[in-house]
Amino acid sequence: MHSAQTQQSPTSPAAKRLAVFFFLVGVVVVFTQAHVKWETATVHWDFQQFYIAAQMLKHGDASRLYDFRAQVEYQARYVDATRIETAPDYPFLYPAATALLFFPTAWMSRAAAYALWTGCNMWFLFASTRRLQRELGLGGSDWLLFSALFFLPVPICLLHGQLSLLLLFLYTHAFALVRRERLFLAGFLVGLAALKFQLMVGFVLILLLRKAWKFVAGAAVGGFVVAAISALVIGWRQLLAYPAFLHSVAYHPRVGMPRGMVNIRGLLDLFGHREPAVWLVAVLSAIVILSAAWFGQDVEVAFALALIAAVVTAYHAYPQEISLLILPIAVAVRRMPWRPSEVSALLLVML
Repeated sequence: MHSAQTQQSPTSPAAKRLAVFFFLVGVVVVFTQAHVKWETATVHWDFQQFYIAAQMLKHGDASRLYDFRAQVEYQARYVDATRIETAPDYPFLYPAATALLFFPTAWMSRAAAYALWTGCNMWFLFASTRRLQRELGLGGSDWLLFSALFFLPVPICLLHGQLSLLLLFLYTHAFALVRRERLFLAGFLVGLAALKFQLMVGFVLILLLRKAWKFVAGAAVGGFVVAAISALVIGWRQLLAYPAFLHSVAYHPRVGMPRGMVNIRGLLDLFGHREPAVWLVAVLSAIVILSAAWFGQDVEVAFALALIAAVVTAYHAYPQEISLLILPIAVAVRRMPWRPSEVSALLLVML
């Protein structure tokens, strides 16, 4: 005879995926509402620089992409026409290929454009945490995804509409390829991180010191692709003038704010109460890079150390960049006898 008691069937994988999907959609809605509500005449978010750059491309002003006066004009037109400014709130300083990522948003309102990019960021986070769990054998549930959402740099990145989660996606998939010894393709993905090159240079230097020639060659090709696309957007002359432009605005009050940085430069500014000397930042950065290249013979540990060093030695690195450290945290978790629930509790305490 069959038991009178009926057992509840376990939730199907499709139902779980659907629940996660609707949860992430809800997160996007919440962040979009917060982003729109909290942005005022004195509080601005980084996303507006990408939106302004997209509008400049749409209107055929790509050649003026790095002209602060042009950026101010578009800021008045598409962000806030009530303020008279001499410099944009958040100057666009990225390679021109970055502006191309946001080009489709130029036909949307700023709120809709931000919602679309936040949805992309949520997908980058979801894909990155899922890949890390598969690669490192951290379980099949989405505990790493939910823990990451409570890791403060991630909400900061989402609220500002920044690029850090895109870089996490690139580094995570490069990590998976390195574990399979597909070094050229791994390097190519890291080379694409030249979209935010300050977080890529230190990493490639460490792999160069480790004589990972295939990886470095792939990174060179990836970086060339970003440069070539940028040249198509703004022209080769503007591209060749780009380094001089960055040097000219490096200490502009709306560009360099070392007190808020999470790198060696920010640490020295915190203790010295002034902008640190470039040579001192360079020396300490070299020590960190050499140390990361020397230690960690295990592939996973070496990759994690190189990523940490890349963030610490980046000349511009703000709190949202720490979201890249989800990868080293996942590598560390694999080597600890902790259950996922305990790790989630630890991350909540960190928050």
